[in-house]
Amino acid sequence: MSSSETMRAMWCERPETVEMRHLPVHEVGDDDVLVKVAYAAICPWDVRAYSGLSSAVAFPRILGHEVAGTVAAVGNNVKGLEIGQPVAPDMIIKCGVCKACRTGRANRCQRPTFLQYGGGYADYVRVPQRNIHPLRPTTSLKAAAMMEPLACVLRGQEMLRLYPGEVELVVGLGPIGLMHLQVARNFGARVIASDPVDRKSTRLNSSH
Repeated sequence: MSSSETMRAMWCERPETVEMRHLPVHEVGDDDVLVKVAYAAICPWDVRAYSGLSSAVAFPRILGHEVAGTVAAVGNNVKGLEIGQPVAPDMIIKCGVCKACRTGRANRCQRPTFLQYGGGYADYVRVPQRNIHPLRPTTSLKAAAMMEPLACVLRGQEMLRLYPGEVELVVGLGPIGLMHLQVARNFGARVIASDPVDRKSTRLNSSH
């Protein structure tokens, strides 16, 4: 890929201000993978950041961290990945050396790096190979964009250690609540689901 190529990106200059810009495509380092974005989901974190409700978010930035796409380019040291291969990149770079990382709990990394200028609301994202999750060729890229929130749900359900036949109450039927419902059922639990918005509960009940 030519270094002179540009990509479209939804540039968030400051809270509640976003515009499409044409920016240079990320240069690929020796250990990096460039991913052509197919789908990028909208996380509540993105909404809070865009709305200026998180003082920890630096601007300007490109939002979006729930991403799926295909490999567009690889660095010289990257092995085992092919151009066009479907992947889901982890958009949070873990330090790899803190206690949490060294004990297999990288999700609790004490010094993570958030990709300020490389968010998923763009044509391409660049991450280290260790942050790439290869997908099967038959995997829906639209579904794979929800892999990060689904992983959070799965971890929470595993911590509950449900047994088949146990009862779980899911309160709130947004995307995360619906995923909790499905995963709990997959574990064999009986699920009671409730939402303060009547139409969500009604729609769920009418589907069964």
